[in-house]
Amino acid sequence: MDRRTLHRLVLGITLVAMVGAGAWLAGSWWLSRGPFTGTMRHDFGIVPVGDEMAVASHTFRLINASDRVVRVEKFWTSCGCTTHDLVPSTYAPGEALEFTVSLALNRSRLRETWVRLQLADGRLITFNLRGQGRRTQAISAVPPFIQLTEGMPRIVLRIELELFDGSVPPDPEVAPPVHMAATWSGWTLRRRARRSTREPAIWSGDLSLSLDGAPPEAESELVVRVDPDQELLIPVNPETPIPIPSGGVLLSE
Repeated sequence: MDRRTLHRLVLGITLVAMVGAGAWLAGSWWLSRGPFTGTMRHDFGIVPVGDEMAVASHTFRLINASDRVVRVEKFWTSCGCTTHDLVPSTYAPGEALEFTVSLALNRSRLRETWVRLQLADGRLITFNLRGQGRRTQAISAVPPFIQLTEGMPRIVLRIELELFDGSVPPDPEVAPPVHMAATWSGWTLRRRARRSTREPAIWSGDLSLSLDGAPPEAESELVVRVDPDQELLIPVNPETPIPIPSGGVLLSE
């Protein structure tokens, strides 16, 4: 085989590969978009997460830009954190497909998810969502209250703190009620920050509390302060039980 023939052969193989890749990309686009036009992704940005689960919602609106009736038959999501109000429906040319998707977040981390629709002809349409959960209170205590009596004069609280900047937190300022002594163990890094999911580092330490006299009055508070923006008020001897909130405890994985 001479050089010219070899050159033509290589050029032909390259052209076939390029045509195949183009057809694959076009087919993927056709499968993923279908007959609808409109925005198929949404970024919630930073979503504040308090003591309860935070839920962010967005309504997608697309138009059937084809010249035929389109039926949406099936749909599913990538995780249980995502819900929608879709039902099997038929859409005439020019009619709008409109539905709401909700993303649940209970911690400081990036969540990327999707909702996928299947049309009657087998084509798939994927809607992508993402949101960055961010706890409004970066410091927490486990348990979230203090119960000290003459019969139970000592308790140890686990204090946990989220940090995004990679620094080592300073020792907290602790202001206990009268007749209560507090001893701080120091911070321990429980989990390093995770760049891929934008999760903060988690630091923890033990706060030992003991009675130094009569028990504190009901509804007293102990203050734990890391900086002016991170102050935790912990109820002491609450008259009514305080449940541990579903999203109110930092997860040390």
